[in-house]
Amino acid sequence: MHDVNALDEIPFESDGVYIFDKGYLHFKRLYRIHLAKAFFVIRAKVNLNYDVITHKIISAKDRRNGVQNNKIIRLKSAPSLKDCSEPLRMVTYLDCEKKSYIYLI
Repeated sequence: MHDVNALDEIPFESDGVYIFDKGYLHFKRLYRIHLAKAFFVIRAKVNLNYDVITHKIISAKDRRNGVQNNKIIRLKSAPSLKDCSEPLRMVTYLDCEKKSYIYLI
């Protein structure tokens, strides 16, 4: 059994926050979290196909704390867009060792 299948068994709670590694990136399953009025944070895969809707302003404090980019996106490729039509927030974070991480929220 693939780990991502475990998402089918989780009873998502309203206002809950669920954090996953990118191995769980399956938009149809993640969309269920949105429908439950809950939230998720997941690392994005490098080859994610999306359009930028808007860029959010990053404060000087957030930039010093590692936030490099904060934007609202819409998935672009057909299967992903069909499985998750809602816009997503994409945040890029740079750690103290200068390693970049991209998260979808």
